[in-house]
Amino acid sequence: MAFRVVALIFSVILATLAIHILGQLTRKPRYIEEQVKFRKNWPGERVHDVVRHRPPNSFYRIRYTDAPHAVRSYPDAPQGYPAADLTLTVDARGYRNLTSFEQYDIVTVGDSFTEGSRVSDDEPWPVLLGKKLNRNVYNLGISGGRPDYYLNVFRAFGLDLRPKIAIFMIYEGNDFKGIRLKKGSTSPEQPLGKRIEEAIKYSPVVMGFKTAFIKYLGPINAGGPVPGVEILSWMPVEVPSGPDAKYYAFRPRRLTRLYWTECEFRQSFGWTSAAKVFKMIKDICDREGIRLVFAYAPSKPHVVMPLAKENISPEYLYAFASLKRRGLPMPKEFKKKLYDRLGSQENVLRE
Repeated sequence: MAFRVVALIFSVILATLAIHILGQLTRKPRYIEEQVKFRKNWPGERVHDVVRHRPPNSFYRIRYTDAPHAVRSYPDAPQGYPAADLTLTVDARGYRNLTSFEQYDIVTVGDSFTEGSRVSDDEPWPVLLGKKLNRNVYNLGISGGRPDYYLNVFRAFGLDLRPKIAIFMIYEGNDFKGIRLKKGSTSPEQPLGKRIEEAIKYSPVVMGFKTAFIKYLGPINAGGPVPGVEILSWMPVEVPSGPDAKYYAFRPRRLTRLYWTECEFRQSFGWTSAAKVFKMIKDICDREGIRLVFAYAPSKPHVVMPLAKENISPEYLYAFASLKRRGLPMPKEFKKKLYDRLGSQENVLRE
């Protein structure tokens, strides 16, 4: 009997692995990471950079629905904008560009804000900037990017385009998480546990089960009450109040990431590790005679919270932030400190 149970478990594991491998082989990846070599000095040792891009020469049609994540959790979620049909065109290098020239006046580097998340091909800000200035602009933005990727992709592709100006967009929301680099490399080595975690998370088997659960189990009691929903009664945030209002939703962690004093942030690993990469970018641009511009993209709560300050209860704000962070001061004190600290990260970068 025990042998049969063990054999059954072993068979299930083998079948699951086979499905996982088959799914990985047949699924077209959204992003590709590959290693490139770059010689820092001549003569000198080569460093191994990892660049991230989409499958080259790809084209996507996407329908975007304007609704917050976990929309059911919001007691009074308003109707969003109508669904929009978007196009996303990828060039031979794997980046979002409709043109192909040997030289560009401006190269832009960043994450999804630069690539153009949830907008069509003619709407990313690098495209609009090119039209505004009547300049050729090449977009090296890629969703999920971070400062070390910005440096790597600029060295691998940006320098060959001989730009006069390089614009690096830094996103406040997640560009200061921290980067641990091995000596002699600008690409962090991902721990084995993290690689296993991501392999499981994005496994076709796991994603298949997740989709099935959402589709078939999600509707059960979907109209029922949600415990503690009053914490979200002020979300999505209404700006301005009244008939012309627009609505903005964000997760608690987006808010708590702004709860730094300037001194705390300046000493944090997230800032010090990113600052090292920013200095490397500056050194390259100085050496190549490229004008460097850092464009700062504040997170959604950084922009929205000051506009809705008088309409947000300290108690609800405290309860919302406490979903992600413990040990906060009392509600009124927390609200005051939060608003005092909203610009800490931006101020440190400006220095």
